Amino acid sequence: MGDHVDPHQMTTDQSDIVMRPQELPYFTPRLRGIRGEIKAEPRHFIVEEIPLYEASGEGQHVYVRLTREGWTTRALTRELRRIFDLRDVDVGFAGRKDKRARTTQTFSLDLPNVDEEDVAQRIEGNLPVEVEWVRRHRNKIRAGHLLGNRFRIVVLDPQDGALGKARAIAEAVQEHGLPNFFGSQRFGTYGDNAERGQEILLTGRGPRKRWLRRLLLRAYQSALFNT
Repeated sequence: MGDHVDPHQMTTDQSDIVMRPQELPYFTPRLRGIRGEIKAEPRHFIVEEIPLYEASGEGQHVYVRLTREGWTTRALTRELRRIFDLRDVDVGFAGRKDKRARTTQTFSLDLPNVDEEDVAQRIEGNLPVEVEWVRRHRNKIRAGHLLGNRFRIVVLDPQDGALGKARAIAEAVQEHGLPNFFGSQRFGTYGDNAERGQEILLTGRGPRKRWLRRLLLRAYQSALFNT
């Protein structure tokens, strides 16, 4: 894997503010990794969103807890709008989830006059997803309305002795904690989302689509956070 930077020796030089994903340091650079492959199949990468609060059972918004594979959060949101003839602002979610994964998360739909059972049937009849439950609540789900995400990850073809190496890394993390870095997903396929967000902030130039501008600006904010 090559040599890696010790995070305790990192600096905040302005020229290094936009840190590319491959430049992120390992927190345990002196311990050997286990190698291997993740996400060989969606079911090998299971993501479960942990809600910030429970749906109350009353209110104009319908909360839908569903599981899917091979869908981005944005694409699924677009289809939910289409099925129920909703506006963009009528659909809410707490955070974006992996596409190549088996993902469970909760969406809110502004549907004051639609029966919950009908909501579940229409979703499952139009989309290749599993609806876990449907309940009403007073408010829309907004970004950050979650406690976190629970992961179950299968690593294929690790090196010999991987279990012992993994335990040593886990013990180091348990003792010292783990840096909360934003990783490659936040910075895009080519790793340049942060630079594009920086350009928007400094010059005002950039894509016209509001959601994309917001995504790029958040990527730049994330690069500052990593530094």
